[in-house]
Amino acid sequence: MSKFSVVLSSASFNPGTPSDSSKGLSGEFSFILLIDDKPSTSLVISSSVSSSSPSQLIQQAQGDLKSAFQGWAESLSSSPSSGI
Repeated sequence: MSKFSVVLSSASFNPGTPSDSSKGLSGEFSFILLIDDKPSTSLVISSSVSSSSPSQLIQQAQGDLKSAFQGWAESLSSSPSSGI
């Protein structure tokens, strides 16, 4: 059975949200999916929150990452050739 892990490869924080630079915080997070400890694919997630708290932005990005990988896993499990 394969071992899956996700690592954060880079992150950037910007004051303001993409739609309104006068409030909130936005950021871009680059993740790498490792399968059996070997890089497999990368994913870039852009997240924003209405607060200026970096911890809230990180929590939002973690939720966005979880949703992205759940969708990815569901698409693999519904594919007849995936072997899952």
